[in-house]
Amino acid sequence: MLNGVVKLLAVLLSLLLLFVYPLLESYQRQDDIAMMTAYRSALHFVDTVRDKGVLTPDMYSDFTAELGLAGYEYVIEMEHYAKRYEPDYDDPLNESTFHERFLIRYELTAHQDIVSVLFPEQPYSKDDPRRKYHMSIGDYIQLKIKPAQPLRSEMLIRWLSNSDESPQWSWSVGGMIRNEAA
Repeated sequence: MLNGVVKLLAVLLSLLLLFVYPLLESYQRQDDIAMMTAYRSALHFVDTVRDKGVLTPDMYSDFTAELGLAGYEYVIEMEHYAKRYEPDYDDPLNESTFHERFLIRYELTAHQDIVSVLFPEQPYSKDDPRRKYHMSIGDYIQLKIKPAQPLRSEMLIRWLSNSDESPQWSWSVGGMIRNEAA
């Protein structure tokens, strides 16, 4: 009886070492390559937006298409922080209360508002200037990306460990706008 249990354990261990571990390593390598490709695409997209100061529908479509080549769907969240200068007054109705300084405030524009400018419900032509999202020097843009579904390696680890928890990849890239579109 003990000999049968040892043989069964040996078969299970050999299956694990011969098939599951190489499969896990292969999935992890594929996931790493896909995530590095997506990260590189995100960096290139953000740097292009920062250099041009404008976001066009073609730029966004090319970026999402390039992300799709990695084999995963991604959740994209984009934020634009527009820099605003406000004079500092004790009483805004009285000019004599001006403190000779300006306050810097950032106005947030969320992902949905940016996309609604790029892809409006009204049928504008592809080259219509109303479909461009303009930014100014000193503004900030931030892009957050994470996979929409679990990665293959994560699913295999969940199955092996019989657990529902696994780390989810996500990252953010962004920076200050360096130029403005004319």
